[in-house]
Amino acid sequence: MTDYVVRNEGSIVQFLPKTEDAKNFLNENVGFERWQIFGESLCVDHRFAEGLIGFLLAHGYDIEEE
Repeated sequence: MTDYVVRNEGSIVQFLPKTEDAKNFLNENVGFERWQIFGESLCVDHRFAEGLIGFLLAHGYDIEEE
């Protein structure tokens, strides 16, 4: 099962947690501001997306890119 769906929107990349565990991991381990949440997705500057993807993969999460 996919834990996160990652969608590249150009200058912004959306990370949509698909499981409760994935959502909790973001809240507990990734520093972000509330304004970065769009719907249920965490939105980050494209320059930080690869680092966040690597961090999530290193912690055993499965990522699907759209």
